[in-house]
Amino acid sequence: AGRRAGRETGKARGSEGKAGDRMEDIRVKEFEELEEWEEVENRPWASKRNREKSKCLGKDFVKEHQHVPIRMFWSRKDRMLAGTAHFKLENEGPPGRAHGASIAMVFDEILAYPVWRLVDMKYGMAVTANLSVSYRAALPLGATVFFTARVVKQEGRKWWIYGELSELKNGKGKIYATGTALFLAIVGKSLSRAEFLQSRL
Repeated sequence: AGRRAGRETGKARGSEGKAGDRMEDIRVKEFEELEEWEEVENRPWASKRNREKSKCLGKDFVKEHQHVPIRMFWSRKDRMLAGTAHFKLENEGPPGRAHGASIAMVFDEILAYPVWRLVDMKYGMAVTANLSVSYRAALPLGATVFFTARVVKQEGRKWWIYGELSELKNGKGKIYATGTALFLAIVGKSLSRAEFLQSRL
């Protein structure tokens, strides 16, 4: 599910902080200038237009509520995911800071995407077997952060993924958290990229 980077997705942007929006525009512009990056949709099978086809029964926890709006960009060349996540006022944990659970949720989503794009089609999908988050700095409430996620190792059905959430700025920003995960490929062809890779954002 993708299109050329840089087009507006509307829902994906948070509503708080014009300064944060301007910085997001600057960071996203980096992707616009690199043709191998495309903006992609997270969990396309859970979109309202696809729920019947994918046999979803309830309301998708991520798509329906947009707890932490995420914009995702995929590089076929580098086999890597990057993008932005916006932590809204309702994500508060400690006063003025994002709740650790909201950060962990973002990692579960962004670490899963590279596996979904690369897993062997005889399986079609993978599920989280283990997720570990290291919190390195308090993440300010209302902040839009930059993330990356990539495959570190793959053996058979097992995929190890690493990711980072960092300050949204040109150059190397402060790292707020790092995450690692182990995913297990399972047979789930109804949710495979073959079914949904052409879905619109």
